Amino acid sequence: FLQGQMDLFAVEAVSLDRLKKVVIALQEESGDGMFLDKVVIKESPESDRDHVFLCNQWLHKDKGDGQTERELSLDGEDWKVWVTTASDSKSAHGSQAALVIYGEKGKSTDLVLTNEDTKCFEPGATDEFQVSTADLGGIYKVRVGYGDEEKWEGWHLQQVKLQALSSGEEFLFKCDRWLSRTDDDYDIVREMSVIKDSHSILPVLQYYVSVYTGDHW
Repeated sequence: FLQGQMDLFAVEAVSLDRLKKVVIALQEESGDGMFLDKVVIKESPESDRDHVFLCNQWLHKDKGDGQTERELSLDGEDWKVWVTTASDSKSAHGSQAALVIYGEKGKSTDLVLTNEDTKCFEPGATDEFQVSTADLGGIYKVRVGYGDEEKWEGWHLQQVKLQALSSGEEFLFKCDRWLSRTDDDYDIVREMSVIKDSHSILPVLQYYVSVYTGDHW
């Protein structure tokens, strides 16, 4: 599991019929972890069919989202993500954000947006990332948030753009809101509907939720 390396293993198992997903995890003695690009499974060396399970995330307790186990689905999509920060935003000081993509077939996990070589989300910058998800169907919204860190005083998020690498289709999500504990409505998570024909396909509403605790204790 060295950087840029492909490792080949033979595993004997009862026929699994049509493969749909795999679970891959680090053992406690596996060292620091690794950045997993993908897992490819063939039923035999002579088979011309590859079952490709995309990951493109860390298995590492101290990197990415800190997960050391991943469940990978067969039908997936690779995405390019562009995040634009407004010029009057506060410096992020190397902090990271998280993206969730919502589609008609479900939603992605929290996709950590970070770059070890560059400080992301600085004022006026557009940062590019690549992430992988399961097949989500038609995309209709995204959610973006960041950790509640004192060093990042506030983020003025301008917009998010996605591109499906398989088709080239692009999706635009306009925000122009602050994610901040001291500005706007003091929230550090925003949801954005996809823009089509210059308009959002869904309104963004504010819901008021009352939670009532019963008298049994």
